[in-house]
Formats: sequence, structure tokens, C-alpha cells
Amino acid sequence: AGNIEKTLSRGLWMLETVVTGAPLMGLLGTITGMMQSFKVIGASSLVAPTQVTAGVAQALIATALGLLIAIFALFGFNLFARMQSYAIDRMERLGSRLVDHIRLDQETAAESPARITAAAGGAR
Repeated sequence: AGNIEKTLSRGLWMLETVVTGAPLMGLLGTITGMMQSFKVIGASSLVAPTQVTAGVAQALIATALGLLIAIFALFGFNLFARMQSYAIDRMERLGSRLVDHIRLDQETAAESPARITAAAGGAR
């Protein structure tokens, strides 16, 4: 069962990494965008608003993309984790049923010779 669980969860680590890393990459883009805006402000006493807003826009876009990627990756991760859990539960239930059937067959097979002997002895 352990090998099957490993196989089913093989790619989930990638989605976990994206869920964690995407907002951090968005934050990095936010920081660089804001640094660009402050650099423009610090370079001159008279600054056109469009020069400042370009860096702010870059920062907001980076944040939004990082969050968007993380949200979709989280949905994917939860979907596949749920499917994995369902598959493992189903395999465990089927395995238990199979073991129960095998035990029942073995008990029935063990009782059959005793019944035959008893029936043959009683007929004489």
C-alpha cells in the first residue's frame, strides 16, 4: 500500500511548491517595482506621475499574478490530494472485502470435508 500511495502522490510536491513560491515571486516583483518608483522619485525633484505609476503598476501586477498562480495551484493541489485520498480509501475497502471473501472461502472449504464425513457416517 505504501508504494501505491507514493505513486499517487508523486507530483503533488510540485503543486505545493508552486502554492508556496508563487506569492513569494509576486512579492519579489512588488519590491522591485516599488524600488523602481522610489528610484525615479529620488533621481529628480520634479517627477511626472506616469514615471512613478509605472513602477507601482509593475508592483501590483506582480502581486496579482503571484496570487493568481498560487490560487489556481492550490485548487489543483486540493483536487489531486482529494482524488488520491479517495483512491487509497477505495483500495483499502476493496482489499478488506477481498480478504473477507478469502477467509470465508477458506472456512467453507475447511467445513466441507467435515460435513461430507458426517453425512457419510450418518447414512450407513
